[in-house]
Amino acid sequence: MDFKKVSTFIAGVLWLITIFSGHVLANNQTESPTESVSQQSFKIAIYQQNYPYQYLNSTGQPSGIFIDFWRLWAEKQGVDISFHGYSWAEGLAAVANQQVDFHAGLLPSDTRKHQLLMSNGLYPHDSFVYIDSKVQDAITLSQIAPYKVGAVNGLVNLEILTANNNISVQLFQSRPELYDAVLNGELLAFVEQGELDNSYPRIKELGAIFPKYKRLNYFTGDYSAAVANDNVELLNYINQGLAKITLAERVDIEKKFLNMAPEGDVLNLGFAGNLPPYMGYSASGQPQGLFIDMWRLWAKHTGHQVNFVGDSLNRSFTQLVRGSLDAHIAYTSVFDENSGLQKSAKVYSLSSQVFVSNRLPNITSLEQLNGKVVGVFKAAPYVDSVTKQYPEINYRMFSELAEMIAAAERGEIDAAISEVETMQVKLVNANLQGLFYLLDQPAFPIDIFAVVAKGDTQLMRDIEQGFASIPRKDLHMLESIWLKEHANSHFSLLEPKIPLTAQQQHWVQENPVLKVGITKDWEPLEFIGENGQPLGINRDVIESVTQSAGFELEFLAYDNWAALVAGFRDNEIDLILGVSSDNSRAPDFDFTDSYWQMPWSIIYRRILGRINSLTDLNGKTLAIVKGYQLTNWVKANYPEIDVVLVNSTTEGVLAVQQGFVDGFVEGLPVASKLAKQESIVPLEVAVVPEFPSQDSRIGIHKGNHVLQSILNQGLSTIDDKKRQEIFNRWFDINIHSGWDKRLVTRIATQVGFVIFAIILFVVLWNRRLHKEVGRRKALEMQMKHMATHDELTGLANRTLIKTQMESAIALHQRQGLKLAVMFVDLDGFKAVNDKYGHDFGDVVLQQVAERLTSCVRKSDTVCRFGGDEFVVLLTSLNNKEEAAFIAEKIINLIAKPFIGNQIKATLGASIGISVFPDDSDSAADLFKMADNLMYRVKSSGKNNYSYL
Repeated sequence: MDFKKVSTFIAGVLWLITIFSGHVLANNQTESPTESVSQQSFKIAIYQQNYPYQYLNSTGQPSGIFIDFWRLWAEKQGVDISFHGYSWAEGLAAVANQQVDFHAGLLPSDTRKHQLLMSNGLYPHDSFVYIDSKVQDAITLSQIAPYKVGAVNGLVNLEILTANNNISVQLFQSRPELYDAVLNGELLAFVEQGELDNSYPRIKELGAIFPKYKRLNYFTGDYSAAVANDNVELLNYINQGLAKITLAERVDIEKKFLNMAPEGDVLNLGFAGNLPPYMGYSASGQPQGLFIDMWRLWAKHTGHQVNFVGDSLNRSFTQLVRGSLDAHIAYTSVFDENSGLQKSAKVYSLSSQVFVSNRLPNITSLEQLNGKVVGVFKAAPYVDSVTKQYPEINYRMFSELAEMIAAAERGEIDAAISEVETMQVKLVNANLQGLFYLLDQPAFPIDIFAVVAKGDTQLMRDIEQGFASIPRKDLHMLESIWLKEHANSHFSLLEPKIPLTAQQQHWVQENPVLKVGITKDWEPLEFIGENGQPLGINRDVIESVTQSAGFELEFLAYDNWAALVAGFRDNEIDLILGVSSDNSRAPDFDFTDSYWQMPWSIIYRRILGRINSLTDLNGKTLAIVKGYQLTNWVKANYPEIDVVLVNSTTEGVLAVQQGFVDGFVEGLPVASKLAKQESIVPLEVAVVPEFPSQDSRIGIHKGNHVLQSILNQGLSTIDDKKRQEIFNRWFDINIHSGWDKRLVTRIATQVGFVIFAIILFVVLWNRRLHKEVGRRKALEMQMKHMATHDELTGLANRTLIKTQMESAIALHQRQGLKLAVMFVDLDGFKAVNDKYGHDFGDVVLQQVAERLTSCVRKSDTVCRFGGDEFVVLLTSLNNKEEAAFIAEKIINLIAKPFIGNQIKATLGASIGISVFPDDSDSAADLFKMADNLMYRVKSSGKNNYSYL
């Protein structure tokens, strides 16, 4: 990808647009007065501690964005420069007294504008208040008013912070003094003009405690050079040189100092820093989360190197437009078409659900909240549909999740609609997990897109093809690590696998790899991506079908359809995709069931006018790919059309563009994609009513009925929703048609409509079958639950707890947090069970389960390990003492009498506790250690707890 060309293109567009709240990018291409000065050498004042703009490095040499910038300016002007370090006050005085010629970079203020002349803008700039991560989600400046805020003496525009927000500031003479005070715990907030100083020895510790995502912007402006008040000639000369420096050159300098990779093969990817578990920072300040890992996997598959840059969405978008960032990894809402940005194809989908306050028990639907106050995000893509569908609810709009949670804690809202996983993490972190309960329905989907600069079509293509090439199982594995609930998974696998007979299982074992033939250039149905990987609708279908049976796939690519069919007949491959059944293929082929019906369409030059019917082509030439079964149908039914055979789709489109034929027949998805490609000759796509739809099937070798039955079973697992998801991933319609436009859209977007209609007909006319399906689904769900849960108590069983332990360890390892395993054994249960019988024993175990569950958060897990042994998994702990607190709580609750069947009994609890990572990083070792510690308690008096 030529990033330099992209940056240059954006630069040409952006000279006259506003950036950062109306500030004009001052280095525009309008002409400055042509000035010349007699001197050939200039002294430039710099502030010594203004990283990354101007500072002295570890060797005492001037360094920073401004240093490199003025060196470039001097080169373009053909002059020499030297840099001289000062404090803020000394530097201003040196310029005013003309001890130096100008200052390298200052932010404007009323005072400075009266004392000095300011040049055109050098770089846009934000000033921030950095906030300690322990301060719970401060999202406005007024919320930090209770805290004293540190700042370096001499920073401009501090009055904006103090006057408007009632904030008191403690001044320090230097950045190191300020940083030392912060790390000593003297301050929970401090002011910075931009980034933290990387030269500070404890910068990693500082960055981890005061992460970027916590900082609040309090001032936006442009850095400018400054000259003495009467030196207009020099000011004009400076501006003349500034106009010679392009935006792309400015961005290249910026990247060097803002933790961004230089231009080349490394992509700078922006992300939001406070949206766990999807994207954020670890305790050590490293980017982490599901989306971060997804993009790392994308980078592996595409061969790109990536560098993650966390910041606010607004700043990331500004950097995208300027060219400092190449893409933002996750965005949901619609933005202004004039923003200079564009969305890629969807890379993920989230779900928002309704969290209801515990003050309103027994709410089961959103309609029951009519007249109540429900919080929603004003930028959420579903806001309009929700407010229209439920008009009697009082909605309160929020910009931030922290605002919504704070309002709920104060009792100002009765429910909240929010993305599930992030909301649950935020509630746990704020110790408010008991504030809400979650409704299963309704669920509001949120599509996630990558965002790139408008015009960067190559990166757009790389993103779309890269994600399409990642095996679904790999993405699902990442979800199992990061997401708490399987139901929130987007990349769900086909579970359970299709049941195979003994004969089918034997066939799969004997033939574990299927060779699949595809054509190289039949996009979006099947094609070869830039990195050599097979892509497209057919590839996604066959992967879904064969994964459920346990096959591995080997793809072989052919230049055209005729070569593909020839390779099949020569036994080079086992399967052909997207093939239709007809008599001419009967000797060599057997076919699976149809997985959708694809309408045929005609690609033609716009100059021909509108094609509404095949009769419009009478006396004209129509190209069709060799081997397409439609050829004979056209010849038989429309003999006045001159049919020309071509070898491939590419050849057919070129024949249309060059005027050798009047039209070219292709499947609608392929035609739509081809018509959108750049071409000197504008093309149109028509769907005419005469064409029969093509049944898309999988072709296999004649007589292979076992494989045919396996593939048909696999196809049956692809429901309408899954089929539509695959189709939408690859196909955008852009057509003109002789049919009713709504009919065409329905055909194009609702693939498999005929199958759906048949299923609907059967369902409507055979209610008994419908009920049987319902019973079987219910039985299937019940069996799944029984496999992972204890039948008596409803708690997780040992199978589920072990699985959750593995996932929890992986997650906590990334986050730098602790988890605890508690083995709980009931003291005296055997005697109670023997004395009062198993029925009462079962009642006691059920009550124990309820008491244990009441002691922990929803994010924790309680398991019946067997008999009277229970396991409690506590997550997201800061220290062992938190687990000890829960253990004491459990012991006190278990000590209360158990009552049932007019019987009363008392028990005790012995508890062993192991902690990750202090005691071990292995799930098996943690279980074993907790078990041993529990027996140590048993042997030393019972009814207590123990940990190392």
